[in-house]
Amino acid sequence: MYRAAEPKPVIRRTVEELGVHHEALRNWIRQAEADAGERDDLLTTEEREELAQLRCEVQLCRCTAAGRRRTRCPSSGSRCRR
Repeated sequence: MYRAAEPKPVIRRTVEELGVHHEALRNWIRQAEADAGERDDLLTTEEREELAQLRCEVQLCRCTAAGRRRTRCPSSGSRCRR
Protein backbone atom coordinates (compact mmCIF):
# COMPACT_ATOMS: atom_id res chain seq x y z
CA MET A 1 0.00 0.00 0.00
CA TYR A 2 2.67 2.51 1.05
CA ARG A 3 5.41 1.27 -1.26
CA ALA A 4 3.12 1.04 -4.30
CA ALA A 5 1.73 4.57 -3.96
CA GLU A 6 3.20 7.45 -5.96
CA PRO A 7 3.84 10.01 -4.61
CA LYS A 8 4.51 8.42 -1.22
CA PRO A 9 1.69 9.17 1.22
CA VAL A 10 2.40 10.78 4.55
CA ILE A 11 3.08 8.04 7.09
CA ARG A 12 0.70 9.66 9.56
CA ARG A 13 -2.22 9.27 7.13
CA THR A 14 -1.33 5.66 6.36
CA VAL A 15 -1.05 4.90 10.08
CA GLU A 16 -4.53 6.25 10.66
CA GLU A 17 -5.91 4.14 7.80
CA LEU A 18 -4.25 0.97 9.08
CA GLY A 19 -4.77 1.67 12.78
CA VAL A 20 -1.17 0.87 13.76
CA HIS A 21 1.58 2.77 15.58
CA HIS A 22 3.77 4.94 13.34
CA GLU A 23 6.97 3.19 14.44
CA ALA A 24 5.48 -0.19 13.52
CA LEU A 25 4.75 1.08 10.01
CA ARG A 26 8.24 2.59 9.73
CA ASN A 27 9.78 -0.75 10.71
CA TRP A 28 7.60 -2.63 8.21
CA ILE A 29 8.63 -0.24 5.44
CA ARG A 30 12.32 -0.55 6.35
CA GLN A 31 12.06 -4.36 6.42
CA ALA A 32 10.30 -4.41 3.03
CA GLU A 33 13.09 -2.23 1.62
CA ALA A 34 15.72 -4.61 3.02
CA ASP A 35 13.89 -7.61 1.54
CA ALA A 36 13.75 -5.82 -1.83
CA GLY A 37 17.51 -5.21 -1.72
CA GLU A 38 17.13 -1.45 -1.34
CA ARG A 39 18.92 -1.32 2.05
CA ASP A 40 22.18 -2.89 3.21
CA ASP A 41 21.94 -1.81 6.84
CA LEU A 42 19.32 -4.43 7.80
CA LEU A 43 19.13 -8.19 7.47
CA THR A 44 16.50 -9.53 5.10
CA THR A 45 13.69 -11.64 6.52
CA GLU A 46 15.35 -14.73 5.06
CA GLU A 47 18.68 -13.83 6.69
CA ARG A 48 16.95 -13.26 10.05
CA GLU A 49 15.31 -16.69 9.84
CA GLU A 50 18.63 -18.31 8.95
CA LEU A 51 20.39 -16.54 11.83
CA ALA A 52 17.71 -17.69 14.29
CA GLN A 53 18.07 -21.28 13.05
CA LEU A 54 21.87 -21.16 13.35
CA ARG A 55 21.63 -19.79 16.89
CA CYS A 56 19.26 -22.61 17.75
CA GLU A 57 21.65 -25.19 16.32
CA VAL A 58 24.53 -23.73 18.35
CA GLN A 59 22.44 -24.01 21.52
CA LEU A 60 21.61 -27.62 20.67
CA CYS A 61 25.28 -28.40 20.11
CA ARG A 62 26.18 -26.83 23.44
CA CYS A 63 23.51 -28.87 25.21
CA THR A 64 24.67 -32.04 23.49
CA ALA A 65 28.27 -31.32 24.44
CA ALA A 66 27.20 -30.79 28.04
CA GLY A 67 25.36 -34.11 28.02
CA ARG A 68 21.85 -32.67 28.03
CA ARG A 69 19.32 -33.73 25.42
CA ARG A 70 17.31 -30.92 23.83
CA THR A 71 14.90 -31.02 20.90
CA ARG A 72 13.60 -27.50 21.35
CA CYS A 73 15.42 -24.21 21.04
CA PRO A 74 16.09 -22.89 24.56
CA SER A 75 15.50 -19.26 23.62
CA SER A 76 12.32 -19.52 21.56
CA GLY A 77 10.93 -22.89 22.57
CA SER A 78 10.35 -23.79 18.92
CA ARG A 79 11.44 -27.11 17.53
CA CYS A 80 14.79 -26.85 15.79
CA ARG A 81 15.39 -28.37 12.40
CA ARG A 82 18.37 -30.69 12.25
